[in-house]
Amino acid sequence: MNDKEVSPGRISMAIRSVTASSPVNRENTTVTIAAEKGTPFDYVLNVMKTANNLRMKAILATQPKT
Repeated sequence: MNDKEVSPGRISMAIRSVTASSPVNRENTTVTIAAEKGTPFDYVLNVMKTANNLRMKAILATQPKT
């Protein structure tokens, strides 16, 4: 989260912590997931589900082909 590793069990708490101090409401917040190569998809799916449960959008960041 914000370039810091967050364990799967602490994702929800980390997202709530960041959004609590934001002037933007959750419905207008987008979680950008930039998972490292080799990250288990279950971890990515957990972040996506957490964002959905918090009524946020979630997108996957990718690198353009060269």
